[in-house]
Amino acid sequence: MKNLSRTWKIVSFVELIAYIGLTIIIFIRQSDGAGINQSPTLKIITWGILTAFCFVLLIIQIIWAWIAHK
Repeated sequence: MKNLSRTWKIVSFVELIAYIGLTIIIFIRQSDGAGINQSPTLKIITWGILTAFCFVLLIIQIIWAWIAHK
């Protein structure tokens, strides 16, 4: 059970770093892969989609933490 808790901490840290890194990329890039210029509105929408996805991961992490500490 201790190994599961350690794994949870590592996965949580990696997810946090990925979220921060992707947020920085979203806000500093000038155009996306299709060549469309990113307006502030599009950046906020993209960031909102990323945040919604990460919120789902957060729910999974909370359930995992509950199981790991049970």
